[in-house]
Amino acid sequence: MRSLNSLCMVPSVSRTAPALAQQHQALRDAILAGDAAAARDAAERHLAFVHDALRALEDNAARRERAS
Repeated sequence: MRSLNSLCMVPSVSRTAPALAQQHQALRDAILAGDAAAARDAAERHLAFVHDALRALEDNAARRERAS
């Protein structure tokens, strides 16, 4: 949960919260439309985004640790 909270609060990733909201909306809309393929695509794009964002947070934290 700490990583998720960090993901939404990192200043350098100021677009994260709106991007997550858009991704959730796309997934919800696809589900409500009964479009399984679109829902799958939206979920995969969302998971890739979250993975990349969390990886960037971890990489930045490791860099800060090495620099101190």
